Amino acid sequence: MKIKYIYILFCFIIIFNKVTAQNDSIIKKSEAIINFIKFINWKNKDILNIKVWKNNKMTEILKSKNNKYINIKTINKLDDIDNCKVLYISNANDEELEKIVKKANSKHILTISDNYNHVNKNVIISFKIEQGETRFQINRKVAMSSEIEINYLLYKQAKVVID
Repeated sequence: MKIKYIYILFCFIIIFNKVTAQNDSIIKKSEAIINFIKFINWKNKDILNIKVWKNNKMTEILKSKNNKYINIKTINKLDDIDNCKVLYISNANDEELEKIVKKANSKHILTISDNYNHVNKNVIISFKIEQGETRFQINRKVAMSSEIEINYLLYKQAKVVID
């Protein structure tokens, strides 16, 4: 009987640690997104509309860090991209990503992805959390063609800048 309780306790601890690690990861990602946004020189200083592609958990966490000048919403359709300044892409397959990025870049939207390789697929900033540190790349060519003005200090911090 003791073995059964020990086994159940052990399983609970493993599950709890996994959930905690996932929450820590998404919190670190949300902090990275907020930090990137601080280094963008917005031409229009209105309310900042951030849209999150198919990730309700990230939307919740970003909203918890929200101030009155930021509006955050989860979207699931390409048509919902309009009227935002930042689009966070986490859960998109290659076909969706191509369509999303094409539309977002034509509308001068800052695209951010937590898939480190997405910078090669015309996402403006792609990043990963590695050993607690944020590593990111910037696609300057796409940023400039999308008329996204990124502060030079962010370029200096980037691991890779694609021209």
